[in-house]
Amino acid sequence: MLKALKRKKRVMPDKKTLLALKIGLVLLILIFIFIVIYRPHTSYPYPIHADEWMHANAVASGNILDKEIGFYISLYPISKVFNLIQIYQYLPAIWACVSALALFWFMLYLTRNYWISLLSMAFFSALKSNANIMGVWFFVPFVFALPFCYLTLYFLDRGLKTRKMKFFIFATLSLFYVITCHGSIGALIFAISAVSLLVRFSELKENKRGVALYLLAPLAASVMLVIVTSPLNEISKTFTGIIMRYIQGEWLGGFTPALSILRVSSISSVVAALVGAIFALKNKKQRVLVIWCTVCLIPVLLEMVNIHFVVRPQRAFYYLMMGMAPLSAIGLYNTIKFVADHSKKVIAIIISIILVLMVFINAFYGYYDINYQSASKYTIGLYYCYSPENKGDLQYQLEHSPCFPLNYSSLEPLVMSYNNMMSHSNNTKPV
Repeated sequence: MLKALKRKKRVMPDKKTLLALKIGLVLLILIFIFIVIYRPHTSYPYPIHADEWMHANAVASGNILDKEIGFYISLYPISKVFNLIQIYQYLPAIWACVSALALFWFMLYLTRNYWISLLSMAFFSALKSNANIMGVWFFVPFVFALPFCYLTLYFLDRGLKTRKMKFFIFATLSLFYVITCHGSIGALIFAISAVSLLVRFSELKENKRGVALYLLAPLAASVMLVIVTSPLNEISKTFTGIIMRYIQGEWLGGFTPALSILRVSSISSVVAALVGAIFALKNKKQRVLVIWCTVCLIPVLLEMVNIHFVVRPQRAFYYLMMGMAPLSAIGLYNTIKFVADHSKKVIAIIISIILVLMVFINAFYGYYDINYQSASKYTIGLYYCYSPENKGDLQYQLEHSPCFPLNYSSLEPLVMSYNNMMSHSNNTKPV
């Protein structure tokens, strides 16, 4: 009888094996994310979006004292080690993996649940990009700032909980850096954190010094950006100009964005996010995710009634979708948990597998199909600023491409060096 019971007893894997399996799953998703994000570059080994060329141009010419100085300072050392044009094709995919890993870590902190954190990475990878709203396909400042947004909110929450000044210092420095990378995203994260502080008012009162320091970050960053980007005799004009641009919305430029949820996310992801929001509201730590989405939704709604806000609606909209990704993970996980708790084991497994497949097939449907028209009849599909077939005509191509006017002389050595290297590589016969 005892032998029969021993035979029936399950052999559970040890903790090291479980940890290895969990790390392996994370690595598999990171590899998948890299492949998915890199694919647009498989036939075009150059920066794709006009903004990418503009940023490469600024770094190549040494003009890094700009409103996005934080991004440029991070990119400048890389340009001194590698050919910037050569490696730019890999940067979106690499940074998407960094952002996904940061999201995994942030969600692990908020939920203490490995599977929700893993699903958050999966929903993040399903977010689509296009030439107007942009997104993780492109290595640009507002995408670069994302992991530091998670870092800011993490340090702020730790500071409120532990009452330790060092976490408020880290949160302040992180927010300062986000603002110097992309001011609009800095404004969004500051608004999200400010609402979170108001919701947790009792903890705010117990951490007055730390919160006061944190609230100084936007002012300090703004003063630094004005000083760096303007001559001393024009600083007052710059402040006035910034205020007027925010009020009048003159900075918008370009064409009217087509802010459709289905062009960035999917119906299944949105439904899962709505379910996730219900569960997140019940948890004090996870409420920040709902606050994130609510704050990001405000500029989008204001744009619909032709009221311009501090943040561009395209950037707020994409960050809204990014905020929905972890909520979708919470919603899907709790739906699966509900099925498991109210069904027999085999039936629960079958339903859960079907549910996950349906959600992610819908989430990835039409992932690369972005050659549609916006509301203003302009294409927001991919375009190429430079064609390698006409190597000798770089100046004409950059001046007459969909890109902004660029200083081709600073980019020419990089592009030509890369073309010569690729040409030599293609002409070299294997031994």
